[in-house]
Amino acid sequence: MAEKKIKGFAISETAFFIFIMMASRRLEADRFFTSNFNEEMYTKKGLEWVNTTESLRDVITRHYQEITENWMSSTSAFSVWGSPPNVHNPIPILLRVPQH
Repeated sequence: MAEKKIKGFAISETAFFIFIMMASRRLEADRFFTSNFNEEMYTKKGLEWVNTTESLRDVITRHYQEITENWMSSTSAFSVWGSPPNVHNPIPILLRVPQH
């Protein structure tokens, strides 16, 4: 909470890295996303959703389209909602130099 937020993000850099690391570990350990990721466990619609979803914004749009239409101008759900769209930055976040 004491860290400044990354420009264009709603969370700080440390929180972002913790989220990314924990999310990837959970996915690797989740049997429903690894060994049981098949048609015996999921419906065809469920498999389609998983295979075509690229971001949290896609999930929010699928279930609450009015939120993304009215509040999310950015491509990322982790950006500050209502802020102008982010310009694409080809430099990975790990290699960016903070601008103060």
